[in-house]
Amino acid sequence: MKNAVMSADEMLGKADCKLKVFPFKTILSFQPLLRFWEKKSQNTDDPFYAVAEHVIGMVKKYPELGKPVKNPGIIEKHKKFFDLMMSVIYPNTQLNQIIAASALPFQVESQEIFYTSPEFDKIMMPQLKDAYKSFGINNKLMITGKIINAYSTILAIHYNRFIKLEHPMIMKLQDPGTGLDKYYKLAIDGSMVDLVVKGKLPELTEEQLDTITGNITNIQFIMELLPPELFEFHGFITMTAIDVTNSEIISRLKFDLLDQHGSYYGDKFPEMRKNIRSLLKNPGLDVGITILPDKNFIDINISRDLGKSVLFRICDSLSENDFKKSLYTSALKSKRAVVAENLEALKNKSAIEKALLNYGYKCAIVAPLNLEGEVAGFVELYSTVPGSLNQMTALNIKELLSLTSIAIKRNLENFNNKIEAVIKEKCTAIHPSVNWRFRSAAINLLLRPDDGNRELEEIVFENVFPLFGLSDIRHSSLYRNKAIQDDLITHLNAAREIAAEAYKIKPLPYIDEILYRTDKHINEIREGLSSGDELQVLEFIRREIESLFDHFSTIDTGLAKRIELYKNLLDPELGFLYKKRKDFEDSISMINETISSYIDTVEAEAQRMFPHYFEKYKTDGIEHGIYIGASLVNDMHFSDIYLKNMRLWQIIMLCGVAAHAERIKPELKVPVELTHLILVQNTPLAIRFRQDEKKFDVDGTYNIRYEIMKKRIDKALIKGTDERLTQPGQIAIVYSRRTEEYEYKRYIEYLQSRGFLKPGLENLDVESLQGVDGLKALRVTVNTESEALSRDMDLNKEFMNTREALAAD
Repeated sequence: MKNAVMSADEMLGKADCKLKVFPFKTILSFQPLLRFWEKKSQNTDDPFYAVAEHVIGMVKKYPELGKPVKNPGIIEKHKKFFDLMMSVIYPNTQLNQIIAASALPFQVESQEIFYTSPEFDKIMMPQLKDAYKSFGINNKLMITGKIINAYSTILAIHYNRFIKLEHPMIMKLQDPGTGLDKYYKLAIDGSMVDLVVKGKLPELTEEQLDTITGNITNIQFIMELLPPELFEFHGFITMTAIDVTNSEIISRLKFDLLDQHGSYYGDKFPEMRKNIRSLLKNPGLDVGITILPDKNFIDINISRDLGKSVLFRICDSLSENDFKKSLYTSALKSKRAVVAENLEALKNKSAIEKALLNYGYKCAIVAPLNLEGEVAGFVELYSTVPGSLNQMTALNIKELLSLTSIAIKRNLENFNNKIEAVIKEKCTAIHPSVNWRFRSAAINLLLRPDDGNRELEEIVFENVFPLFGLSDIRHSSLYRNKAIQDDLITHLNAAREIAAEAYKIKPLPYIDEILYRTDKHINEIREGLSSGDELQVLEFIRREIESLFDHFSTIDTGLAKRIELYKNLLDPELGFLYKKRKDFEDSISMINETISSYIDTVEAEAQRMFPHYFEKYKTDGIEHGIYIGASLVNDMHFSDIYLKNMRLWQIIMLCGVAAHAERIKPELKVPVELTHLILVQNTPLAIRFRQDEKKFDVDGTYNIRYEIMKKRIDKALIKGTDERLTQPGQIAIVYSRRTEEYEYKRYIEYLQSRGFLKPGLENLDVESLQGVDGLKALRVTVNTESEALSRDMDLNKEFMNTREALAAD
């Protein structure tokens, strides 16, 4: 025995049937049913014995019922008796509940139906023709399916080969009372059908049977082996319609919601809404879905709707306060469905509930879509009939909410990918503190009609307070020039030694002239480097000296060895001597990486105190900029305490930078030193994102003064002297107002008491800069040897203990 399983879709898709009519003969007969009753009548212990005996007796009275029925009119003629005979299939206790009908074998069309239940007559009969169309199978495919089913029966009964065809027949009908869609699964019972063989049954080999089983869709081949005229089907089938509306609608909603094509499923929403109405058996239901791209707060400017969300129909006239008092905020906070069975009966109606009543809605449900503990949107149900939406409705939509949440999650993931792509294209890397604003701009760009202008909207943060700081390597230009000088002189001397040795062996005047020019370059470099000197000297070495090395190698073997040693002195990639400069650059890199990593660590702690925009640049040292203010945060309250907090944190952070720089000094090949500076500005300014440069700049003419100070202040002198304001191991705090002086002196006193700063404080006047006058400065020395700074811990955590003292002052 061999079995095969095939879906009907697969079967019908492969079938090669060209027949237009069902080729098997079918005969209406009640013989299978009478055999059932006869068996019951032979068992006196059977509970249906008396009924069965009566049925068999009546058949003897009406012998035409025991023969093939050519005229279905005899059923009506013997209606009462026939009802009794069919009661095993249509029990009297369920007659008004079941939806069933009986027809000729393999015939489910209305003209072949001879017996029905009242519910079948009421629900199915008027729509039967259209219901079959809902299978998605045309007449040709219907005939094909019947033929394959017929041959499957023949193979099972006579050849012990079983082919299971899986094809649930789901009909879509309209409820005659509500007009809503209802779905019925059609189950067909063929137990009352006899297969009659007319003539000799064909003998088939195992190979032929294997071929048939594996190719049941090859109808022409099977008909040649098993001609249809050899077989007749006597009896009747009974089809029963089972209401599967809920499961079918959930399945269809799942398909629509989880379909990966389309954005926000707008084109499918009308059908989805229709299905939800059928699911809840509410023809007057209005359905909307609100999606929150940024979760856990309602921002109507960046939220989006599916279908006709009532929230979006009325949002233009609503304030933020209206949302806070509404059903939506209640659902957002509780993360549960909020039910208003009678909107008119609510005591404290928000503007949203009043607007809903104006639309004619009398009851509502707002159900949150929960994703990973956060609310990603709402399903909104509204009805004009009070009480038609209630707590039971809320329970019934649980699976719908779960499906919608999954769909929204997938949609949001796709949408977020698009947002990130826009941000990456338009803005490159964005600091996390202001990412929310760029997300909002990207969402607006994606949802804006494509009018050819695909530029991001202007992003400006008004009234933010700037904090600027710099840890600069002292005399870095002098160190770099000295390293270049040393390398060039060493390089020239090494090349000169080879040329001088060659001159001893072969004293050519041209070689002597090269030695003269080499000495001249060495003397000029010792006196100082000018712009372009380095390239000029290296070109001289390559063109005038190294070009002779091949010839020198032929003069003397000792020269050839010296040339090899010379080449080993040079950097293999650069082709010139790079030792002192490498030592300097390695020292710069080491100190930059050390303090940059430290700043990143403590800055993450500072973000947790209050979000702010932070930028950092590596030069010969580290320059940083901080902006803090109300416009930079989306849903937090900004207070002056956070500005003061950030200013104090900035000093402590620079103390930590100085301490780390001091610790690694023994590891540096060049013992460079750091100076530290803070520029104070008490007046808020605006920063604007420049899309062409992909960075923020201060905005406005007055604010340019701040940028000028940032660029020039590190070279400033103390007024009336030649002394630089910034000195190693010290922090210079530059300000212009007396109130700023008082504030920072307070911080300095506090940090001196903690041991972060050494005792002593200098009050200084700053020499006028180009375009900037009247600046003053405080200068203090970092206590790099204090226990507070040398402890093996995050120095910023030390600062966390100071916030209460600051807040109390």
